[in-house]
Amino acid sequence: FLESTVDSFNGMIDAIGDTLCRLTLFRAYRDGGTSNVRAVWFKKLPKGLQKLHFEMPHHGLRHDTLDALSRCPSTRVLSFANRPRHQTRSINRQLSNSVMSKASASILADYLRTSSVTHLDLSNMLLDGDALGEILGAALPNQRDDVWDGIKVLILSGNERGGSGGKDLPAVLEANASTMLHLDVGGLPDDQVAQAIDKLPLLTWLHTLDISGTQVNMFGISGVTPKRKKLKTSEAANDGEDFPPPAQLQTIGKKLAAALAAPSCRLKRLILESCSLTASDLREISPGVLKCPSLVFVDVSYNSAIGDEGCVEVARWIQGNARAKKYGGWLTRIHLEGCGIGDVGAKTLAEAVATSPKLRRLDLAQNLNIGRTGCAELAKAAKGRPGIWTKVTTDDNPWAETGDTDDDSDGGETAEADEYFSEDDGYFSSHRARRPSPWSL
Repeated sequence: FLESTVDSFNGMIDAIGDTLCRLTLFRAYRDGGTSNVRAVWFKKLPKGLQKLHFEMPHHGLRHDTLDALSRCPSTRVLSFANRPRHQTRSINRQLSNSVMSKASASILADYLRTSSVTHLDLSNMLLDGDALGEILGAALPNQRDDVWDGIKVLILSGNERGGSGGKDLPAVLEANASTMLHLDVGGLPDDQVAQAIDKLPLLTWLHTLDISGTQVNMFGISGVTPKRKKLKTSEAANDGEDFPPPAQLQTIGKKLAAALAAPSCRLKRLILESCSLTASDLREISPGVLKCPSLVFVDVSYNSAIGDEGCVEVARWIQGNARAKKYGGWLTRIHLEGCGIGDVGAKTLAEAVATSPKLRRLDLAQNLNIGRTGCAELAKAAKGRPGIWTKVTTDDNPWAETGDTDDDSDGGETAEADEYFSEDDGYFSSHRARRPSPWSL
């Protein structure tokens, strides 16, 4: 930027600083500027800022960033989220771009240790394991903390490209078990996602889990490839190879089902976009979905292999188990955008919708194989519910101006987190399926 532009920006901040509480800076660092311009680009941040979003290249995290952040002691919501470079999160960790160094990560960690941040979004920052570990270490209580506020929202999707930082994630989840409301680990290595799911029964306040971009049919063990059972020969007995015990060879889907079925689980929203789900995967998850009475919203959009066969399992979710059927089901919202569904699947879903009055929204946008027959069955089953998809469309918001609003918020312990999820300044509006998280500043 020209220095005059930087001066104008800082002058504006001085003028409105007393009232400004939320700020989003796109491309907070611009390449090609002089070093002194880069240092003063957002030097005069107001002290009263509570919500702050920087979009910047990871190499822009220098000490001048920490200096600027240190002037905002009241910031509770901090985001460095970048927009994904590819269609799904799982591809991000395959990029050849350079990753954030541990030294740069320590700058952010230093700020977090002395701040009051409770909502942290680091999605798609290309953090490697060591850098992620450095930052996660700052999310643990230490002896200097008189009062530990805890992390309420933690979004790490699209990071972790090697290193050992993932070992800190379970400790962070345990330390914040009494405060964590929203967790997004989608697209992290499989073993890290599996470890997070294992801690789910401890997170008794968690209402949203997002593992989008994770293949749930994978075994969540780092460096382990499942092998067929072989006859033990004398040669094999002496090769020194240790196979994990059967209990460890659980797929992420089975671990998720077990966590959802735990009596302590209070999860309300489960997001599984772009997970390469098949009908078989849905069957594996089903025991947990059917045994979790708090679960009201499931999103399995952009899993094109679900198809008509998978709709049989989704119909079971809608109707619920024997206990849920007495109350018209538990689920209120299901998203199935772009899941390769046709008329047969639509009819299967319609039969379940007709017997489940609790369901307020069924999203089937971008399933272009659903024809007139399927639409007619859904329209009949909807019984006046505007949130039930009934027409062929590629619009990802077919309920605009229908008066249908979010119906899975109880206004209780999730109200504070939902306040941030509901705000959208347009930054991610054109990246609905690909945005870093459902939460943005």
